[in-house]
Amino acid sequence: MLSRVGILLKLLKVFFFTTVSITVVLFAISNKHSGLVKFWPFDLYIESPIYVLSLGTLGLGFILGFLFSALKNLPQKYKERQTFKKEIKSLDQQLRQSNIESRRGRTEITKPISDVAANNA
Repeated sequence: MLSRVGILLKLLKVFFFTTVSITVVLFAISNKHSGLVKFWPFDLYIESPIYVLSLGTLGLGFILGFLFSALKNLPQKYKERQTFKKEIKSLDQQLRQSNIESRRGRTEITKPISDVAANNA
């Protein structure tokens, strides 16, 4: 069950993404004319609509930002993963030791009580 703050944040998130989506669609509709891009060291020209150039640049920026952020956090995540592996091994050993100790304290009954009563009758 979501709290009031959770519901408010969810509505804010939906509102934000709806607004961004509408803005992107309106930008694409209003910028259909072509633009020319020259890649400097090469003799390469590309002509494409302005919205493709600007949204493509924005998308490339998001992808590169994500990659750089992921690469930056990679060593920290590796250390956390190693810590979790050690903790899992420790807990597994404790569980196995606990199972062994609980088995030592048990006594086994070789015959059920009903069989002993049936044999005596």
